[in-house]
Amino acid sequence: MACRLALWWKSRLLRDNPMIRSLFQTRLMSGVVGLLAMTSGAALAADWSVSGYGSVGYSYENEENLGFLRNIAQPDEYQRNGSFKPDSNIGVQFDLQLDPQWSVTTQWVMKERVEQRFDDITELAFVRYTPNENWDIRLGRLGLNAYIAADSRRIDYAHLWLRPPQEFYGGIFYDAIDGIDVTYRSQWDEITWSLGAQYGRIKQKLQNTASSEIAATQSDQTLALVLSLEQDRWFGRLSYVHVGQLKVDLDGNSLLAIQVVNQLAQAELGPISAEAAQLIEQINLREETIEYWQLGFGYRGEQWSLQSEIYTILGEKAVVPEGVGGYAMAGYTVGSVTPYAIYGRFNPKNAPYQAQSDWGLSPVNGAQLAEVQKWLIGGINSTYIDQQTFSLGVRWDVTAQIALKAQYDYIQIADNGYGLWAIPLDADLQGRDVQLFSVSVNFVF
Repeated sequence: MACRLALWWKSRLLRDNPMIRSLFQTRLMSGVVGLLAMTSGAALAADWSVSGYGSVGYSYENEENLGFLRNIAQPDEYQRNGSFKPDSNIGVQFDLQLDPQWSVTTQWVMKERVEQRFDDITELAFVRYTPNENWDIRLGRLGLNAYIAADSRRIDYAHLWLRPPQEFYGGIFYDAIDGIDVTYRSQWDEITWSLGAQYGRIKQKLQNTASSEIAATQSDQTLALVLSLEQDRWFGRLSYVHVGQLKVDLDGNSLLAIQVVNQLAQAELGPISAEAAQLIEQINLREETIEYWQLGFGYRGEQWSLQSEIYTILGEKAVVPEGVGGYAMAGYTVGSVTPYAIYGRFNPKNAPYQAQSDWGLSPVNGAQLAEVQKWLIGGINSTYIDQQTFSLGVRWDVTAQIALKAQYDYIQIADNGYGLWAIPLDADLQGRDVQLFSVSVNFVF
């Protein structure tokens, strides 16, 4: 579950303190009436618990027309330099154990996102059935099992880092899948292994880079497969995600602009119409297929902590940021303090999209067509990622429930490689080096 890593960090502080350990092992035993559509007798006999987590984080970078994003699902606020928004959140989780086989879990999270409706803040909502020690079946809203931090990405307390590496997690904006998850676990000698599959719908709302308009993305045919291994303090995983029938529903001015360019593609203006048709094909995601492959491993020792993940994105449209991304992290614990270092990199597969002709040379409305061409190419390249980050940080476990963190990131962004940042479409896309300073307080309860 999502709290597994948080409990591991707690154990490092609690193992020698029986009084505190007893406190955290106590569970609430009471009747639940009206929580779910169940019989009152079953609810009164059930065990339930409430837990939660949160972070108060502040990040600062002194760059013009550039805003830091924890991930691309956050609003594009490129005017800001320092902000509490990217790394701050609060979440609460309810667990209801009906009997040894059946349980229910729900989780709600308040964080920076483009909309804050009830459906948006609902991170988890599933029923779990465990017929025996090998099988685990869940139905409902689940964490998309595509990476190591699938169920704990929001719980910064559960991880050594201040935030997930941008080159890996910054471009993964699908947090949950509405569907079914089936996992089989077993033991082979000293290795614990599991094989899992998920199938269902993923959806997310994104903000248009050029305006405040909201675009809805959705795939009703998403399949995730994962193989996980654990031996003592080592762990590893291999996962594959197939996102089928992906569509992006545009709204407002963006939809109108697409319609205008469609007319331009049919206007028989030679190279201009040919390129307009090509641009529409590349920028308009309807029934698109995207594939992800991910490989990760780690080590959690008494002092050393190691973790690394690498992934690749495959798609057919230029607006899909194809490439290979990953990170490597190492930390060393001395008492309650753990300094760490992270290196992250995303290497694009293709070069940025370039104009095939000069629309400004058109004898009719040349200036206006040049602006339309610039807007289209800017929209395609707004998802282009090409950067690397060198990070140094420190974690201080103040108590068994509170951790303080500070992190310095030195980010090198290549020309046009601003796909993980908030930046206006008309900005200078020349590469630059960015220094990001961050502090945060993480807690669980």
